[in-house]
Amino acid sequence: MDSLVSFGIAWSYAIGFLLLGFTLILLEIFLIPGLNVFGLFGLLAVATGVYIAYLKLGLLEALIMAAIGVLFTLLLLRKVLKSRRWQDLVLSRSTSKSEGFDSARKDLGSLLGLVGETVTTLHPTGRVRFDDEFVDVVSEGGFVNKGDLVKVIKVNGHKVVVQPCGSQRN
Repeated sequence: MDSLVSFGIAWSYAIGFLLLGFTLILLEIFLIPGLNVFGLFGLLAVATGVYIAYLKLGLLEALIMAAIGVLFTLLLLRKVLKSRRWQDLVLSRSTSKSEGFDSARKDLGSLLGLVGETVTTLHPTGRVRFDDEFVDVVSEGGFVNKGDLVKVIKVNGHKVVVQPCGSQRN
């Protein structure tokens, strides 16, 4: 009877450490991302659960615990990937030029002398629209309100410098 009780206690400890490990890993993923301490302790707890099963129960039981851990990990991963919280963490939209995203433009020199409308407040950096194109700029004159007209006065590499024209588009 004593061996049966110790057998049950060993299983309880092994499963308890597995559950503790998975809980800590979930905390790492969803509540405290970037800290890594909870994730490391979670992995250590999972490994401890398998190790306890090996020491107290035997090799076959340790393999069963490892298989339970892998199965639970796969089920948890599937559930996490389908969750709303995960969708909030992952970028699902495209970052196309039509969405307002663009890579570094190579012919910025052609902007010299153009007049555009600020789409953000320049303090002193922000974005300006030249026809259908959005460009990151720096204001030479300091703060410029959204909707004001600015003129490109200097292009130095990827740095486009503008100054206010003094009027707004209607």
